[in-house]
Amino acid sequence: MAKTDIANTLVEDNLDLIRLSINTVLSKSSRRLNALEYEELEAELAKALVEVSRRWPNYCMEHGYDPQSSEWFRVFSTRRLKGAVIDYWRKESPLSRDETDYTTFARKHGAIAAAEKFGTSVADIEKVLCRRENLLNPIEVPADEPGRAHGTTWEVVTEAVAGLPEVAQVWVGLVYVDHLPSVQVREVMGLASAQQARALQGFVEYTIISAVLAGIMLR
Repeated sequence: MAKTDIANTLVEDNLDLIRLSINTVLSKSSRRLNALEYEELEAELAKALVEVSRRWPNYCMEHGYDPQSSEWFRVFSTRRLKGAVIDYWRKESPLSRDETDYTTFARKHGAIAAAEKFGTSVADIEKVLCRRENLLNPIEVPADEPGRAHGTTWEVVTEAVAGLPEVAQVWVGLVYVDHLPSVQVREVMGLASAQQARALQGFVEYTIISAVLAGIMLR
């Protein structure tokens, strides 16, 4: 069978790998896709599957595999399709490569450890973490809901947080991104008492709730 015929057959027989690869990566990530984003990613992976199938016969010749073995092709292509999903997200993400490294490390080891490792401040790490959470965890809004003139409820919250003083933004990151207990939050931020922490919490919550309510009134 010609290389072109082998490639075409492999693509036709393994189209299910496209959604399987996307869903596998999604299941291990906090990222959520809307219908349009999912379709765009499917199209990207379809191209990747075609490219992998074209390279498969030469790969088999180099390693002594049977090019018509669908079982080994699935192992070979699944690895590359998962990589294509991650590469696509990196390309589409407004976070820089360094910021992606910060957030990956911080989510595993905490913002304090990340700041020490990368030689930056806890505040800078928390800001990037907040941006990452805003990007990967959008609040779904029904398509028939008009929303605010400037976007969804989540965008209203994001704008409100972005307008907070730096100390308040750091508090938001420690509490809602790192999920640190209140005692540790006070230690990281250098707050002298629980009263100061409650005052900061009240200020943040009042600002965000006021912004959301204002957005609802504009609908």
